[in-house]
Amino acid sequence: MVKQKRGLHIIIASIVVWGGILAVELLNIPLLTKNLFVFVCTALFLPISYFISRLINVDYSK
Repeated sequence: MVKQKRGLHIIIASIVVWGGILAVELLNIPLLTKNLFVFVCTALFLPISYFISRLINVDYSK
């Protein structure tokens, strides 16, 4: 828990992803396009959390 800083990188990544989903939902685009963009936002969750873990110096693998 100490090395992973209690999942801080996951929490920050989820805030970023949910912010992206909110931005997509506020757009005035067709529903199918919104669904695609929301899928893309959620697919980026693990790469974003990995990048954030490198920024805050967290051991991601354990």
